[in-house]
Amino acid sequence: MLMSFAWMVALDVDRTILTNDYRVLPEVRARVAETRAAGVAVVLCTARSPQSVAFILEELGSVDAAICYGGVATWYRPGVGCALPALDSPVPPALCREVILACRERNVALAAYTTDAVYTDRTDPLLDREFALTGVEGRVADLTSLDAPFAKLLAISAVERVAELSHLKSRFAERLACHFSLANYLEITHPDVSKGRALERLGTSWAVPRDRLIAIGDSENDLPMFAIAGLSIAMGNASPTVKAAANRITASNEDGGVAMALAECADEFDW
Repeated sequence: MLMSFAWMVALDVDRTILTNDYRVLPEVRARVAETRAAGVAVVLCTARSPQSVAFILEELGSVDAAICYGGVATWYRPGVGCALPALDSPVPPALCREVILACRERNVALAAYTTDAVYTDRTDPLLDREFALTGVEGRVADLTSLDAPFAKLLAISAVERVAELSHLKSRFAERLACHFSLANYLEITHPDVSKGRALERLGTSWAVPRDRLIAIGDSENDLPMFAIAGLSIAMGNASPTVKAAANRITASNEDGGVAMALAECADEFDW
């Protein structure tokens, strides 16, 4: 894709663009549109699937690209009729099977995402809620019998059972990329996958220098994009670890922190 931008802004989605009840505040929508109108590339960096990104664009408006599944696939100009992206690095099948069996053993709800669908071993209230909020339809199937490559696995527990997710992370962290996107959501992908790596590739393809890359997020899985950004901004609702890794801290997602951060950048960098 032969494009170039002078600046690029990478935005996490959940609890960054979206409020806690999954809304886009009017000031956030307006500021994202103003940022793009100034010639700045706006990229979503999310653990969500492309279908789920399309679901929120009805409220957010257009962006220039979306890095999905935490870095497994990049979707250009979502919502403008583009095809679903190919998976750069699906989860290795043997490790998929091992994670699936470990989740069954410990009674942890697990969802497996392909390019165009999401599957789960059984119905579960936590997964049902996640699917409803993100606009995807979960399909029940024996996960060990599916041949399609998986972009990511998502393990969810009740808050009081998060120790089970920590156990899974410690068991697989040396062989897979395992990041918490919520206190009780563990995202599992290929070991070479991260938001930072995908964002770096996109920035190179668009000729954006790293010192003109701005990343805004709130979660552990945003730290790799903080590491490669010229300016990293943590949301006010971010964890202490994420705040400590950022260059700046803005207001919370409930208070339109993304809009405030983008307005400050526009003033500072004369967009």
